[in-house]
Amino acid sequence: MAVWFHVTTGKGNRAGSGWAPGECIWSPSANKRGSVAHYGIMREARPDDHVVVCVNGEICGVGVVKAPCREDTHGPPDPGTWSYARSFFRIDLSDYVDFRARVRLSEVAERFKADIRNEMLTLRPTYYLFSWYPDSEFYPGGKLVLGQGRFLARATPVLIESVKKNLGPEDQLDFARTCNT
Repeated sequence: MAVWFHVTTGKGNRAGSGWAPGECIWSPSANKRGSVAHYGIMREARPDDHVVVCVNGEICGVGVVKAPCREDTHGPPDPGTWSYARSFFRIDLSDYVDFRARVRLSEVAERFKADIRNEMLTLRPTYYLFSWYPDSEFYPGGKLVLGQGRFLARATPVLIESVKKNLGPEDQLDFARTCNT
């Protein structure tokens, strides 16, 4: 069982349409040039994996992958900047629990900057949630930022613990129950 982070803007929220955050994860199946490399990560999620849903930079809740990724020519009602796509990947979610209090991803990054940075530099995970900009005149002390274009990222032990420690007590229980941590 893996834990994933789904990061979206939630523009239009598509509520009630079956395409809203917490209901599914979706993406084009290929970029504008036809490459599937960036979106292929969708095929890695498996049934019973857990998904931490983040909307507009906030951790909102957690759900469970219901079925493997599928490709479909019918996309969401409003695909926004992905309207060029001829087909879409979709992962259905179940058992979604909306957290009582939102936690900003930037707060997690700031509070656990050293731990996250060390994990990134030691493990060098692919598709990591954050990117590290080393110490420079622009980033004195370095800076941890959300990875550019990262809409789905595999969680790591440090990320899971960092999120858990930032949640309120009731949300920690829901997180632990849903993610079996």
